[in-house]
Amino acid sequence: MIRISLTTLLIVYVLFFGGLLCCAWLIHRWRLRLSKKHDLTHRVRCNLCGCEFEDQTATLPVCIRCGAINERLPLERL
Repeated sequence: MIRISLTTLLIVYVLFFGGLLCCAWLIHRWRLRLSKKHDLTHRVRCNLCGCEFEDQTATLPVCIRCGAINERLPLERL
């Protein structure tokens, strides 16, 4: 039989479940980051008026506010 003190058992328990909680939090943050990145794939910012809109067509995006033709550049948040 393995002899282990109560304090050692509690320390192992706290470290194990603390690590498990930390891993769950990291996985959640990673999935949230991927979700935000996926949301920005079809967003376009107009070079003329600064309007942001979503465009999923294969052609050059046309601004919904001013009608200017824009390039499809990756849109990033700070």
